[in-house]
Amino acid sequence: MKKFLASILTLTLCLGLATGCAGKQTPAENDTESAGETGVKEIPSLKIAFSPYADADQITTATEPLEQLLQAKLLEKGYDVKDIDMTVGTSYTAVGEALSAGEVLARLEELGLGCAGAEALPEAKHIFSHIEWRMKGYAVRVGTVYAPAGCVWASREQMQDEYTLPGAFKAYRKRMGL
Repeated sequence: MKKFLASILTLTLCLGLATGCAGKQTPAENDTESAGETGVKEIPSLKIAFSPYADADQITTATEPLEQLLQAKLLEKGYDVKDIDMTVGTSYTAVGEALSAGEVLARLEELGLGCAGAEALPEAKHIFSHIEWRMKGYAVRVGTVYAPAGCVWASREQMQDEYTLPGAFKAYRKRMGL
């Protein structure tokens, strides 16, 4: 059961990275060019990699039902994901290294956020009850005023008072000025 919960938690955090955030309306939500006539933004593919905490076949079988659930929940949030590719990495390190600075910039570009570059932050780790996460963070500056549909820009004060930053990202709070 713990392993299944760990995979769900990993998946949830991956979704957080993929969708950025959710909640308040922004002017970009009314942009029919980026969201189509229906207000739903089409995403051709979403890739999710699980760290091999158990046998790869066991992880694949346990996470198989999540594809349809993810597609339905993301559609409720305004994202029509056509293909979800869930894989199990060969090692924790391999999964962590898959998200490079170039991929971060490409993902942000897909959201309509032009970035000049990404600054690699020091690696950090977070220990759950039985899993150690090794994280790589990137600081980016975006050159747009409006947040993508379904997202919100938050000030430092709002990050302290209004929004919750997951405890796993505590290592990056100081860098964010929090």
